[in-house]
Amino acid sequence: MSVRFFHIAALLMAIVVAGPLSGYAQQANKLDAGSADSLFVNETWWLGGRVYGTVMQQFGRLTMSYAGSTAPGATGLKATMDGGSGYGAGFQAVVEYRAPDRPWTFVGGIGGEYRYATAESSTLVSEGIYAFNARYEGVSSVLYIAPAFEARLRLSKVGAYAMIGMQVDIPVLGEESSLWQHEEANTPRPNGEPGFPNTSIKFRSSIDYSTRIGLQLGVGHDFMVGLFGYRKQLITPFASIYVGTPITSNPTSWNNAMLRIGIMWRKGID
Repeated sequence: MSVRFFHIAALLMAIVVAGPLSGYAQQANKLDAGSADSLFVNETWWLGGRVYGTVMQQFGRLTMSYAGSTAPGATGLKATMDGGSGYGAGFQAVVEYRAPDRPWTFVGGIGGEYRYATAESSTLVSEGIYAFNARYEGVSSVLYIAPAFEARLRLSKVGAYAMIGMQVDIPVLGEESSLWQHEEANTPRPNGEPGFPNTSIKFRSSIDYSTRIGLQLGVGHDFMVGLFGYRKQLITPFASIYVGTPITSNPTSWNNAMLRIGIMWRKGID
């Protein structure tokens, strides 16, 4: 799945970049050479917001407790799962600075981002009376507060740009983390005994979420609009790839790479 994920991500990024550059190349060449931006943007500061969705490819190993006690000397059972996938959505309020007659733009934002992901064990597990022929599925559901900063470089005079930025993910809610034990039917146990009837058991568990620092690379395109009767507004569809430090490193490291697709709206401040 990871290969397919990155193939899709690369294709989408190529479409977003190639479209504006090829479709508007001739138009850009015909523009007045003294004009820095065919959008005729005069405002330096802009305020607005953005919304986006994400698809995620997980990698590494997730370890979760599912039975017993964490007290010293007590019996405690853990399940290990690898990789996985997920999705999410986010919203940020943004402030933007456009340097006059310069190709650079700087954007700061802060908001919330929800992410849901799962991971599965790669082999069937037998654990005494606790598991007979089980496959484990870990579920991660977490809300982050996410301040971000990015710099953009205009690629053409008609609004296309490339961006690089960073984001800090601060976990604030993660109580919905859980672990499923799926007993496989009609399959032998690892030790050769008959499999247990097909059942699924849900355990309340927890994940020690870490504060993440991530890097974002992307592309987008600015369009001048006049929504709600107001002028001096920009609408910007964008796509980006985001990677960061591990989601959790206790007791094992589990991480992801994300493809984000969204739209941003801003209004110029006179």
